[in-house]
Amino acid sequence: MNRCVLLALLALMAGQACLAQSVTSPNILVASYANSGRILADPAGAVGPAQLIVAINGRLRSLNKLSGLADAALEASTEDFFASVLTPSASNSTFATRIRFDRLSGRWFLLVTDAPGLAGSQANRVLIAVSSAAVVTGMADFSFAQFQLTATQFTDSASLGIDAHALYIGANLLDFSGNYQSSAVAVVNKAALLSTATLQVTRFLDIGSMSKAGPFAPVGVDNDDSQAQVGYVIGVDTQRLGQLDVIKVTNPGGSPQLSALHRVIVAPTALPINVAHLGNLNSSAGELNTLDDRLGAAQMRAGRLWTVHHIGSNAQGIAAASASRNALRWYALDGLDGVPQVQQMGTIVDSGQGALSYWNSSVRVSGQGHALFGFSSAGAETRINAGIAARLSSDAPGAMSLAAQTYTQATAAYNPPADPGGLNGRVWGTSSSTSLDPCDDMTLWTFQQYVNASNSWGVRAVRVLAPAPSLLSCSSPISIERGQSNVTIQLSGSGLFDTQPSVGACRVAGLASTSGGGLLIERSTYNSPSAVTLRLQATSTATLGLRTLGWRNPDGQQAQADGCVHVVSDALFVNGFEQL
Repeated sequence: MNRCVLLALLALMAGQACLAQSVTSPNILVASYANSGRILADPAGAVGPAQLIVAINGRLRSLNKLSGLADAALEASTEDFFASVLTPSASNSTFATRIRFDRLSGRWFLLVTDAPGLAGSQANRVLIAVSSAAVVTGMADFSFAQFQLTATQFTDSASLGIDAHALYIGANLLDFSGNYQSSAVAVVNKAALLSTATLQVTRFLDIGSMSKAGPFAPVGVDNDDSQAQVGYVIGVDTQRLGQLDVIKVTNPGGSPQLSALHRVIVAPTALPINVAHLGNLNSSAGELNTLDDRLGAAQMRAGRLWTVHHIGSNAQGIAAASASRNALRWYALDGLDGVPQVQQMGTIVDSGQGALSYWNSSVRVSGQGHALFGFSSAGAETRINAGIAARLSSDAPGAMSLAAQTYTQATAAYNPPADPGGLNGRVWGTSSSTSLDPCDDMTLWTFQQYVNASNSWGVRAVRVLAPAPSLLSCSSPISIERGQSNVTIQLSGSGLFDTQPSVGACRVAGLASTSGGGLLIERSTYNSPSAVTLRLQATSTATLGLRTLGWRNPDGQQAQADGCVHVVSDALFVNGFEQL
């Protein structure tokens, strides 16, 4: 297990994450049942340059990213926040909030679905909010828009994906009795939404149904690549287990068109089971309902599409119709510019006799290629907690550096009087969020639901740092004379990283450093995770002697090289060092 990942986990257990120098890294309760009064939480959260914004059904809140304290910029019910675009109705509510900080535009995007009449018996709207800046100061910083996918069906739990050109909103369409009818996707022109706060929506209805192969609960795919020209939607197949369906969206910023359905056969899957949990007082009726095997998140990174969901499994992580637990199955697909196929996949499963279940998962991959998975966790002998698992880019295909662990310590049972359970079990939040810090493209946050008090749920956010860079070395030491400039040296190590200018104003610059006075960095260049190049200058009064060079990753973790540079006067040199 990687040292920093291990330290981060141990710190999480103590209520803190692996610290970046002196900056606090909160592991915090960001919302709870008391904030909304709703049994169904649907937690969502994201990190921006200075803030966390978290949304649960009925509550929207912003917090300072460093302290973890509420900053009062946003503290409102989701109904009040979206009031200007709600479907007119004597009674209405919102559910299934999605939130992103889009680093390409430097804006926040929020999306919810409303429920006029509160029963799913009327046509409803998809509601969108877009901020005017990267740092939010209040509700006035947002513009609002709305649209209907269809006027004759109920839009259920719309998803959100964003890239350089469009928003990709996938949903299931239900009849007014709550029965699944078909799947649909809306492509929203991003430039028009940002420039004029108007909607240019292209709807694609009936892309899948119980009688037509296609993605069930389609998920729009996030993509931070500013050069990407094609968008994507993905889902499990409506008719066949063990199959993912990928649809490409061409010309997403103009007149979008959908490709033919691309079927990706994966290892066998099975529908998940309801989750037993310690302290349940209502037998099988009080177990937690896990819905179905829909995908929880989807992201493009370096040409690969990452996604995750939960499946019914045995103790070995093999899909089983008579499952004893739920496991997480994740996939990395490549060949997206041609025929999508599985590049690697893995299963996160508890193999113990306690039969822990993992469900409601999400995944995010950093600029270094490291992946973090967030999820809910519970079992007949275990309380309901929030969990993480992680893999490094250097891990073998399908392997995990950090096995599934919980970062909360629930001590209470969950038997809410408002939801005693029934034939389908008890309600539990149906979503999960994992987010990447836009400033460093390294630090990952996850927002997961757990039991924070007796008969109450909470959402806890935690920050997980990347592994620290290693001690640097040089192939051969150099001497630099006082007054000399344009001297280059290459340093080697591991875990080195730099962000791209596209991350915006919060990007950390000036990553190289030197000890002592008068030795200056003219330019620093990140070459690869194992090599950086520095161009040095020594002033006429530079301190003589051996100097230490350093490299700080954008998340604040650093490494140094000793004995690689010697500052000398203009005296005689032998073997590169001044003769005194």
